[in-house]
Amino acid sequence: MKSKGHDGQYRLVHGVSRRDVEKGETFMLSCKQVRIIGGQAPHRPGTVGKVFVEPIEGGTDMAYYASVFGVEWVPEFQPEPKPIINHEAIIAKMLADLNAAIEAARNDDVVIEINDLQRSTIGHDSCHYFIIQRVLRAP
Repeated sequence: MKSKGHDGQYRLVHGVSRRDVEKGETFMLSCKQVRIIGGQAPHRPGTVGKVFVEPIEGGTDMAYYASVFGVEWVPEFQPEPKPIINHEAIIAKMLADLNAAIEAARNDDVVIEINDLQRSTIGHDSCHYFIIQRVLRAP
């Protein structure tokens, strides 16, 4: 059985044999047989996903964590690793661009004042930016 998760397609497998779980397969739950009717792969990192079952002898359909039945959601494909960001190279490029702008501005009598390099964190990524206090034309 397959389901779309937070980072791609997942399949439901038996924990020991790694054999795929098929829709309609039966399991024992509290001395009652239940049939797998569907499921939901992990919807965010750190979750295990759910399995939807119906009692064979009648009753209400229920959702359980996959681990209750000894099964688990595994990714179909391993996600691609995120690229490594070289912050130093980005800062060096920013400084080079800024120095070029300052050099070009000298002929036009422009004053640029910079208040330090700051760091900002948004989510899990951190970025650097300059705070430019003033850009003025000199009298």
